Amino acid sequence: AYITYPGADNPEKSVTIATTRPATMLGDTAIAVHPNDERYQHLIGSHVRVPLTDRTIPIIADEAVDATLGSGTLKVTPAHDFTDFDIGQRHQLPRLVIMDSRAVLNDNAPPPYRGLNREQAQKKVLADLERQGWLAKTETITHAVPHGERSAVPVEPRLTEQWFVDARAMAKKAMQVVDEGKIKLIPDGWRNTWNSWLRDIQPWCVSRQLWWGHQIPAWYSDNGDMFVARSEKEAVHMAQQRLGKKVKLRRDEDVLDTWFSSALWPFSTLGWPHDDHELDQRYPTSVLVTAFDIIFFWVARMVMMSTHLVGKIPFHAVYVHALVRDGKGEKMSKSKGNVIDPLSIIERYGADALRFTLASQASPGRDIRLADARVEGYRNFITKLWNAGRFLYLNGCAATASSHEPRGEATLAIIDWIDIELERVTQDVDNALDEFRFDLAAQSLYRFTWHVFCDQFIELFKTFITDNATTENQKSQLKHAAGKNFEALLRLLHPYIPFVTQQLWTLFDYEKHSGELALAQNRAQTQTQKQTQKQPQTQQEPSARMRAANDTAQRHHQRIGEAVDLAAALRSAQSALGLPPTARLKIQLNQNPYGKNLATELKALTRSADIIENAGEDSSSPIQIRTENLRAALEPPLNTDYRVLADKLAQQAEKNQKNLDSLQARLNDPQFSANAPLEIVQQQQQRQQELADRLLWLSETQARLKALLHPN
Repeated sequence: AYITYPGADNPEKSVTIATTRPATMLGDTAIAVHPNDERYQHLIGSHVRVPLTDRTIPIIADEAVDATLGSGTLKVTPAHDFTDFDIGQRHQLPRLVIMDSRAVLNDNAPPPYRGLNREQAQKKVLADLERQGWLAKTETITHAVPHGERSAVPVEPRLTEQWFVDARAMAKKAMQVVDEGKIKLIPDGWRNTWNSWLRDIQPWCVSRQLWWGHQIPAWYSDNGDMFVARSEKEAVHMAQQRLGKKVKLRRDEDVLDTWFSSALWPFSTLGWPHDDHELDQRYPTSVLVTAFDIIFFWVARMVMMSTHLVGKIPFHAVYVHALVRDGKGEKMSKSKGNVIDPLSIIERYGADALRFTLASQASPGRDIRLADARVEGYRNFITKLWNAGRFLYLNGCAATASSHEPRGEATLAIIDWIDIELERVTQDVDNALDEFRFDLAAQSLYRFTWHVFCDQFIELFKTFITDNATTENQKSQLKHAAGKNFEALLRLLHPYIPFVTQQLWTLFDYEKHSGELALAQNRAQTQTQKQTQKQPQTQQEPSARMRAANDTAQRHHQRIGEAVDLAAALRSAQSALGLPPTARLKIQLNQNPYGKNLATELKALTRSADIIENAGEDSSSPIQIRTENLRAALEPPLNTDYRVLADKLAQQAEKNQKNLDSLQARLNDPQFSANAPLEIVQQQQQRQQELADRLLWLSETQARLKALLHPN
């Protein structure tokens, strides 16, 4: 509605305003224009009359006015609009409240409108404005209107008396303890957000008109005298001292803001203010875990209250995790109908699968997209662990770390290899937990469990345990090593998937050491406690096993490690040739500095039909595979058409080159390098190297194929 306000002294000095809330004009106390708007310079300081009333109001200049919106003028109703309230504060305007708590016009409105609700008043005001000639025009627009979350009706701003806390002084202490490192925000990037919020903090309205909550500790006499006290008894005593007689008091009906009550949690749960014994014993705590969306609402206010009322910080570290969103990245909302019920997921996939999914995706700065497919994938991971455990159990590997290791013969290379691999993943997990990187720890455990322990070690175990060349003593050593390493793996996985690991622990009769497994649950807590100590952080030294590992064990580890790498390269070549994973390969090992003893391992890792160890001789096959110290040739199946194979490799090379170019362009983008998390950049760089190596192999293989097809 475009409403004309006539000039109070000169009718020609009228001004037209545009508003979507005509009824509130009855509470206007000024008209505002932008100080640089030339259209209205001559009106600043003059007065206009509010239509339908007998009041006159000033025309003021304020930069809050958007000169491009509507008529470029703004009706100022300080008691019924947030922006208008701020303008009124700056210009010391009266605040005329024209509605009661039910949005019904009160006695401050002109008599014809008193007792009307806002919808009725809106219609009558528009009709009266048109009848008296003050309605210039109306038009239909679409604009945002706030609605009550539960009632779904429009929210009407209304000025009321409320209780406020001067938060600015307390905010200074909250910023100080973070700047001084007494409280560490993890990831550290949240420190800038923390300071930004607290630096610009406004007075905190802590009173609410609700039926529940901590009631405001204020009492009033019939004469309006107010007494703020810890209890009603104390308030009565204060009233008697001030007024000189006993009076009946009425308590304030408002309750405290939920976040005010929540801010008291760190110390009010420990006996404060009546009993400091438990507070002295357990305060402050070590780590608070929370989502980023309540850092200001809850975390900052806990720090503010604690430093103000107790004089100490409430915790040493705040681990800020992401929000869990639906599979499309949308924030879950009951109104959208996209809320994911965790009990439903647990029923389908198990609690362990859900826990591991959330932990593995908890990367700093990235929200979690929770979809069934992801949880199903980690359910498959847990199934693989379970099947591996059952296999080892059925093969007599239910040994514990406390049992005696069989002695007498040289240790198999795969035992030294898996021991060192396990030690490495243990260090990776500990280091990740030290940095609160639960996602990296989970991902390391996933890779080790699935690819190293199950796909590689157990396949090697199957081969050696059935090989006639393996002595009974070596088989006993291998079973002991498998059981011992599986026990250690369960310890590492237990904080993430406690139900399955406990079942396997019991199955393997590790139950006698259940106290040790229970300690594994506290691994993450132990690591975070280390992080919050005041001593400077030092780089973790290699473990005792790694330091004590002899040259033989290291050679064994390198030998099996290269066999694993060669097997992976062979499988990649198998895929490039278009051979199915079940195809039986024929491999010639041409260069092997470890001696003629890799055929057993390679057969287990590649499911090869035949491995010819012929060190020092080159093969005529065009499919050549290299690692740092090994060189092998993959014999194509009989009747392979090399022309078709060359075309296939050329297509792969072209596709590989496009992927590499795209990745290089991304890495060369300064914005990507500056804004992406370090681990993402490193992953992309690693992928770049893998693509480059793959392209080189495709090119070399194509060249050898062309040489065979065109020998001249």
